[in-house]
Amino acid sequence: MNNHNKGLLITLIGVLFVVPDSIVVRLISSEPMVTAFWRSLTAGTFVAIFVLL
Repeated sequence: MNNHNKGLLITLIGVLFVVPDSIVVRLISSEPMVTAFWRSLTAGTFVAIFVLL
């Protein structure tokens, strides 16, 4: 797989993680700072796992 296709695949995976997250955040009724904390923690966890792989 060349670098261009790897980049497209990584971008596609990133978009697939962000889109459902936005829908879930709208359905949650909590304080904005609590939502921001959990959203950031989740995103950071996924990035850390991706970097470690």
